Amino acid sequence: MKKIIIFSILSAIFLVSCKTPDYKLLTTAKSVFETGKKLYKEKDYLEAQSLFEKIKLQFPASIYSDSSQYYLGEIYFSRKEYILAAYSYSLLERNYPASLLRKDARYKNALCYYKLSPDFDRDQEYTKKAIDLFNNFKELHPGDSLFFDAQKKVSELTKKLAQKDFATAELYAKIEEPKAAIIYYNSIIENYVDSEYFEQAFTGKIKSQILMESFEKARSTIDLYKKRFPENANRSDIKEFERLIATGINPPQQSK
Repeated sequence: MKKIIIFSILSAIFLVSCKTPDYKLLTTAKSVFETGKKLYKEKDYLEAQSLFEKIKLQFPASIYSDSSQYYLGEIYFSRKEYILAAYSYSLLERNYPASLLRKDARYKNALCYYKLSPDFDRDQEYTKKAIDLFNNFKELHPGDSLFFDAQKKVSELTKKLAQKDFATAELYAKIEEPKAAIIYYNSIIENYVDSEYFEQAFTGKIKSQILMESFEKARSTIDLYKKRFPENANRSDIKEFERLIATGINPPQQSK
């Protein structure tokens, strides 16, 4: 019985040793890299990561160094560790200026911050970072196949920023803080011309100016509105604003 148990244990050890290769035996940059890439494709990210790190430490001057750096970014990206992924992609761009992977790393760096961009009502630091990186990609690669995808994502992210400013402006208007509301309406008018909130920002600003009894400023804003939206010059609310300015009467306050 004891012999059977001992034999079973030895067999198990043998099988485990066969299934678990000793990566320390990999002595060339090529063998380490190829094994790491194979493990990455198999989604064995932890082992793959250790091998790509080994390339950077033991074979920093090899032809596989930039690819190893890129795959480290890909591993973090696959695990949704976007901050670490962005850092890895940026290291490739900074440390390997001649690498053919710089363009892809530049795009993936921007994509990391796109993934980190939160809902419009949260802090938009990552959103702004993604916009900057995508715009940088567009400037450097105007004819690339990813150009239009970057452009689409910039539009999506910009809409989120406009939405945040508009929601903030509307909140200040609701609590009867027209001066603060105008700051955010102006932000939309100045920065987000193509957004769906652009026209609404004009009308919100006019109403806020009338509430502040800044009638001359309100009249100037209406003139700008008519130049920008001539087809809407005779809208009923615009006519009402003009009537209120002429009579010096404030518009009805929003219900709380």
